[in-house]
Amino acid sequence: MIVLSKTLIILTLMAPFSVLFLAGFRAIGDSGLMLVLMSSFFSFIPLKLLSGKAVFDYRKDVSLLALALTGILFFSCTFNVLPVPTYLVLGIVSAVMAAYALKWLKQSP
Repeated sequence: MIVLSKTLIILTLMAPFSVLFLAGFRAIGDSGLMLVLMSSFFSFIPLKLLSGKAVFDYRKDVSLLALALTGILFFSCTFNVLPVPTYLVLGIVSAVMAAYALKWLKQSP
């Protein structure tokens, strides 16, 4: 759960980079979105040195689902498939989910 929370926090950065993109700072916004999505996607690859291995060992279905979803987001940003406001909404959703996950982690023994 800690690894998933970390990834949600990283995905939260989609929101400010989307705002920068929409505000006219296209190079910074696009570069930031690419870096955020690339790091999230590649961190879920289940290799020993990456945090995706811990998720894969914990639950394979969650690991493969997270890898697929972050992969779809990464490649959609790479090939400009989705409009930029989509990443803004997903960044806000990630922020809410990260806050809930961190609250849940503090309460669990």
